[in-house]
Amino acid sequence: MTKKQLDVLKENPKNIPNTMGLPKSSEAVKYDVYQIMPKSGKTPKVFDSKVASTTEGKVARIGGGDQTIVPNRTDWTKAEKVGEI
Repeated sequence: MTKKQLDVLKENPKNIPNTMGLPKSSEAVKYDVYQIMPKSGKTPKVFDSKVASTTEGKVARIGGGDQTIVPNRTDWTKAEKVGEI
């Protein structure tokens, strides 16, 4: 996700499961935040989109959060934990 989306979620962490379309089993009290960066000399493509709405039994999520799809993970550094929400 973008830094802007992260900041929005940090302001109201209770919205994370709904905004990010998480399954009920992925709900948590806190969430780890990881960062990846393009490897030196690489200019990887990314795709920005909105998280789709989901339904799991009686649990419906509206989605709508910003997500960044990284199709070629080998062009990026190892994920590094940078915080938590």
